[in-house]
Amino acid sequence: TARWLIQDEQHRSSRFISEVQKTCRGYLDNGFSPFMQKWIGSENPKASKHDISPALSCVIPAAMEAKTLPEAISVSRQVAEAFSTSPQTANAAMALGQALWMAGHGRTKDDISFAMQNDFGLKVDIPSEEMNALLLGAVREPVIVNGEETGEFYLRESGRMSRDSEVLVTAALQAFLSGDGFEDSVRRAVALGGPSDTGGSLTGALAERFYG
Repeated sequence: TARWLIQDEQHRSSRFISEVQKTCRGYLDNGFSPFMQKWIGSENPKASKHDISPALSCVIPAAMEAKTLPEAISVSRQVAEAFSTSPQTANAAMALGQALWMAGHGRTKDDISFAMQNDFGLKVDIPSEEMNALLLGAVREPVIVNGEETGEFYLRESGRMSRDSEVLVTAALQAFLSGDGFEDSVRRAVALGGPSDTGGSLTGALAERFYG
């Protein structure tokens, strides 16, 4: 991703896709999902209509290389849309991109928390127990009484670990915002549960930008 941004001043999506494919084709047996294996190997890869959380890892270097906040948001969306047409993936990617840029440009944690909730609707202050349940695949369901939604929700277990982009970014933000330093932030991300490899990497990127 960084090579694409540095070498291609026009930031063409076709060049980004080519760079990612070239890098990943030597590692097809290293845990890629069936969709990503097909995407990497295709001569004409198509974005999925479903939420594709692996796109988030490509957002990190894109946002770090961006010179301005609008560029960070724009290039993060562009990266996400190479993999997925889901609005959920795009929203999570843009939130991550903005948070990374803010963390590296002197913004406070309060500034970042406000922006995430106000601009992208990510509730970074939910209880850690609820965050853990969401990471483990629980789904928010509305409480219905006499055929009417009450405005309250309960968590229904799905039995599958979450790969929801917005949940993963929210968890990383929560760990980073509550952490005291790089190591403590990453420890908190792992302790939240769920796919800790993704959570740890996203949180680590945020903490590195903030703490240096």
